Amino acid sequence: MSEAKEGRKDTMLRKPNNIEDAPNGGCTLSYKCPSCGTTTVIKLTLDEALDLGAGLANRKPIQDILPGKTPTEREVMVSGLCPKCQDDFFKEEEEEEDEEA
Repeated sequence: MSEAKEGRKDTMLRKPNNIEDAPNGGCTLSYKCPSCGTTTVIKLTLDEALDLGAGLANRKPIQDILPGKTPTEREVMVSGLCPKCQDDFFKEEEEEEDEEA
């Protein structure tokens, strides 16, 4: 499995297309896929939103900042790719690696 699918080692995140406050004090982040245009929404609790801000300030890896989010959700935040495009992209990448082996 590729490093990107397992989790990025840096904290470079894609800027969401939209951020909305949630009733619980958290927020929702909307990302438009640069490949297909599908919008993916990631919901953060207040604690996750605070952890994200502090983690980015300290340059922590995204998987350490938001361990409760799936690798797919974290990849949306890093690359903007929707889950389907991630599957397509990483499937192609794995097939290329198999051909090289």
